[in-house]
Amino acid sequence: MQKYNVLTQVGYQVIGKIFISACGIVSTIILTRQLGVKDFGTFNFILSVVYFLFLVADFGLEPLLTRDTASKKKTFVTIAQLRLILTGFTLLLVPILLWVTPYGSIVKDGIVLAVIGQMLFLVMGLLWAVLQGQVQFGRIIFVQIHMAVLQVALYIAATMMDAGVREYALIYSLVIGLSLVLTWFVSRRYIPRFSFRIDTSEIIRSFLQAWPFAISLLVSVAYFRIDMLILGYYFKPELTPDVGIYSLAYKPFEVLIVVGGYISNTIFPVLVRQVGTKQFIPNVRKYGALSFFAAIGLGIFLWIMAPFIVAVLGGSGFEASVHVLRILALATSATVLAGFCNALLLIGHQEKAVMVVSAIALIVNVILNIVFIPHFSYGAASWSTVVTQGIILVGSSIIALSVLKKHAI
Repeated sequence: MQKYNVLTQVGYQVIGKIFISACGIVSTIILTRQLGVKDFGTFNFILSVVYFLFLVADFGLEPLLTRDTASKKKTFVTIAQLRLILTGFTLLLVPILLWVTPYGSIVKDGIVLAVIGQMLFLVMGLLWAVLQGQVQFGRIIFVQIHMAVLQVALYIAATMMDAGVREYALIYSLVIGLSLVLTWFVSRRYIPRFSFRIDTSEIIRSFLQAWPFAISLLVSVAYFRIDMLILGYYFKPELTPDVGIYSLAYKPFEVLIVVGGYISNTIFPVLVRQVGTKQFIPNVRKYGALSFFAAIGLGIFLWIMAPFIVAVLGGSGFEASVHVLRILALATSATVLAGFCNALLLIGHQEKAVMVVSAIALIVNVILNIVFIPHFSYGAASWSTVVTQGIILVGSSIIALSVLKKHAI
């Protein structure tokens, strides 16, 4: 096996992410200028609803598959079958959602169109998980770059046709569908042959093994998305600019925490391989320091650059997003550090501990949002995110120390 250089892998991903982020900037600029504050908020609200809806189908299977692949365990077929079953179950909930929600036709039509893309994204996520376990991050970045370029191209074409929210929701699904095809071509040599022959005992075993990941994912993603849903409930995106203002500030925040996620995702496989060796603790210290300085640097960058970022991305009508983005800068540092600590917890098989910490944070987040959003709108949503990430960082850090003591040599 070739020597695995974590810093090199992180470097490749960061360089790729810079290009992808540049395309994301262009896409956001197109959307804000074409749709305006209200419709921009409506479009992002649609994506949040769809993403939240399919969390059950996600079930946290990617980290499990990445860990199993890195450990040479052959669980791909079983995990893929489990995902298809859960996706079919979730799909049945869509008509119910459309029937009970009080939103207008634009939101409901957009949800239907975006659901297709989200289902395809769940399939693509499994292929990416295998590539991560095989330390083939370059192939993932290759797909993501093409995905970003295709999105920009289609957004430009849609703008020329004076497209609206529905058309952009359709583009969302189209881009993911084409990216799935590309992902298959670059990953097929690493993907085991799929089978429709179901081993019920293996499905149940994988389900029981994955449910702590699933609960952890549900609560961890929920506190990133629930604020958007609650904000959209009290301030309808089709009628008010509040969701649009918050959505714009959330864009650069998401980009930077994804960069932090690249660091922890790249570190995770190498530390898994080094558990029980003399290199484990020294490398934890080294990569922990890397994560710390990256977290602080990203937070400071976002705070300083907030006015410029908002001016470029949103322009006129989005000025209030500057204050929101500066608040979220505080959450950025905590999120990146918590990602590294959670990686240590997964290495130490502390999935239930991750679940408990995340559940506590989610409960606090929901309470804060329900109580304060009706009075303070997107300001309350921003500060709730900061408090939530702080709770997760403190809780995961304490438990991670016990993992390190257990594996110290």
